[in-house]
Amino acid sequence: MIDRARLLPQKSEAADGGPFVQLWMVALVFALLFALFLIVALMDLSRLEDMLLNHRIKKAEYVMEGIQLAAEGNYNQLMRDDQPAKLAPDAPAPTPKTAFSAEESLEGALISLAEDIGHREQMHNLSQEQLSRLADSENLSAVAVLDEKGEVVVQTGPLPDALKTPVRTLVEGRREEAIDLSVQAERPDSFGFAGIRRHGEKGAVILVLDAKGLRQWRLKAAVRKAAGDRPLIKGVTYFVVEDSLGRQLAMAGQIPEDMVRTAVPASRNVRGPENAAGRQVTAIDRTSIEISLPFRIHDETVGTAHVGLITPADQFVIEERRHIFLWTGFMILIGLIVMGLLYQTQNRHISRLQAIRERLQRAERHSSLARLAAGVAHEIRNPLNAISMATQRLQREYTPREDSNNRQEFERITFVVRDEIKRLNAIIQDFLSLSQSEQMELHPHPIGDLVERIVFLVRDEAQAMGIRIEEQGMDFSLSVLMDTRKMEQALFNIVRNAMESISGEGFIIISVDSPGKNRVSVRVRDTGAGIPREELGRIFDPFYTTKKNGTGIGLCIANEIIAAHGGEILVQSEPGRGTTFEILLPRETSR
Repeated sequence: MIDRARLLPQKSEAADGGPFVQLWMVALVFALLFALFLIVALMDLSRLEDMLLNHRIKKAEYVMEGIQLAAEGNYNQLMRDDQPAKLAPDAPAPTPKTAFSAEESLEGALISLAEDIGHREQMHNLSQEQLSRLADSENLSAVAVLDEKGEVVVQTGPLPDALKTPVRTLVEGRREEAIDLSVQAERPDSFGFAGIRRHGEKGAVILVLDAKGLRQWRLKAAVRKAAGDRPLIKGVTYFVVEDSLGRQLAMAGQIPEDMVRTAVPASRNVRGPENAAGRQVTAIDRTSIEISLPFRIHDETVGTAHVGLITPADQFVIEERRHIFLWTGFMILIGLIVMGLLYQTQNRHISRLQAIRERLQRAERHSSLARLAAGVAHEIRNPLNAISMATQRLQREYTPREDSNNRQEFERITFVVRDEIKRLNAIIQDFLSLSQSEQMELHPHPIGDLVERIVFLVRDEAQAMGIRIEEQGMDFSLSVLMDTRKMEQALFNIVRNAMESISGEGFIIISVDSPGKNRVSVRVRDTGAGIPREELGRIFDPFYTTKKNGTGIGLCIANEIIAAHGGEILVQSEPGRGTTFEILLPRETSR
């Protein structure tokens, strides 16, 4: 006797949610690994960005220091050369020099400013208020525009008496320019000036500078010449120096017209004590940044230097960031695959446990079926024996005379009754042996003849039900090594199942052919109700039936018999349109 309690899988922690707990534990470990990898990668990327940014700051400092040293030299030259020769009214113009000195740069800037003021006044685009603001912004103590008679047109303050002679020479047209920048810092009344003769209209424009204003102009000239003389190194797009009021002192290179400055988020990367002195990093666009540094001459901060740098290394940082996220995504994908495989493995484990349970339940059902079959056989065989004896007596004592028209029909009917009694006995025996193996008597037999016999047995009943049975493509030459009685029972059960699936009128088509050299196919197609897709896998289970009065053993017995002959049953069905059973059997070939 099978010990079911011992064979059935016991309810364990693994079958009660354990695999899913393990799955979540694995997922947690993978999540921690992903987080650790991402944090370390981002920290490395941050260090790389720090290194690149500090390298650019060093580069900007190198450019600024070079220009700063050159500006200090130019400024020292201007301060030493504090007594340039005065230009006499009738002195010839100086001969141009090949080298453009810092002093000439300063004089050229003053002359350009005087020309601009004269042009604006000539265009009537210069008021007293505008001229005053201009004088303040350019560190000029006085600015005056004179007409051809030497009278003031517009001015910001009185001109010194010492300028009468140079002004007269300019107004009368004897000179085009006059400059005297010798200012003594220790004398408060000392001044310098620059003047030009107005073009188009006679008169002059005079610029007057005190010691403080001249110092600012010399500083601007020194820085401008240093920035203009020193070529920018590779990777630097522009260099600009602005004073404390935001006025441009000098510029080298080209500032983008559509430049938009935005603060760099990694301001923490600007390290060192210089940061307290105003060092700042801003982004210009996607490929450039600007480094702002304090600009000093003789340890005195005179303004702010802005250095524009292209950042080709940023593409490398972008690629590194992309690689980080790609590798993180790849690790996440691997983790998901591993967890998916683990989940499938656990599901297969649970499925195997369920399959074992189902097999044991099936074995228990078969055991119950065997016990039931023994009781049914005991109760049915006695009535069958009585019916068989009654049939024999009918044949012996009540057979019509030989000249009677009904004698042949009587013999045929009684023969069928006796034959069906024998088949019922065989069915009972098969019912008893459903869960046991039984020795079969195998002999070659034409499968077509067996099918034709089954059609003969059920045709009258089928016609009474309104069902037409047709034979198509019957190949009577195909033989199968089989137990004829059992194979007849299997095919009869399948045909009977097809008849019971048809409600009202319909038809059943039976065919026999050979789909290959070594196989024989018997197809039974009906126009019945069909079988739902979800039910197809259960139709051969014992006691499973969709019929109201069905027992659920006909197809089970047929499947067991076909399998015992080395064959298989294929089923195709569509609800509402019918079902096709195809029985495939090994073909018996003559040797």
